[in-house]
Amino acid sequence: MTEPIDNCIECGKPKSEERRQSLTRGRCRNCYQRHVYALKKTGGFKAIQPAPALERLFSRVTPGRNGCIIWTGPVNPITNYGQVSRDLDAAGYAHRAAYALLKGEIPVGLVIDHACHNRDPECPGGNCIHHRCINPHHLDAVTQSENRRRSPHTKAGARRTHCKHGHEFTPENTRVRTTGARVCIACHKRRQREFTARRRMAAEA
Repeated sequence: MTEPIDNCIECGKPKSEERRQSLTRGRCRNCYQRHVYALKKTGGFKAIQPAPALERLFSRVTPGRNGCIIWTGPVNPITNYGQVSRDLDAAGYAHRAAYALLKGEIPVGLVIDHACHNRDPECPGGNCIHHRCINPHHLDAVTQSENRRRSPHTKAGARRTHCKHGHEFTPENTRVRTTGARVCIACHKRRQREFTARRRMAAEA
């Protein structure tokens, strides 16, 4: 195994003193720039190629319980989902990137459900460790309403018979968005009337 390089191979500067806190091809920033300039003059420069997407994604994981593969890189402080660069996933999430790379493109209008989160009786729910799991066998592409219905940790939205303002979710009073979320038509029409009234009052003022 190759020993890690902690000092620039040319000037000897420790990488901890380097502003980028890393060494490129064993050189600090200044030495690397001089090295590249010399190679370009002789035509021998070859740019560093990024590692394959799968290699980059699974280089920052650790085994979890029940077969989970836990992301150890940066996480979203609100959702606790693993975060990756946008070239791996347009939304910047590690579990979505793992699904797309190993199971195929995520269909439009669907979200990724963590099945391990649903079937773990010891899981407290909320922003738990399962949100950082990127095992593709634990990930399913479902609608948002199906995602809520599957979870045993929260009251599924699909089980509610009325909206929060008391209107019943009947076929005539329900509109389903592409995400699977239900919209109360009575509340939607009320919001439209209020918006129109505010615009009229602003125009008359």
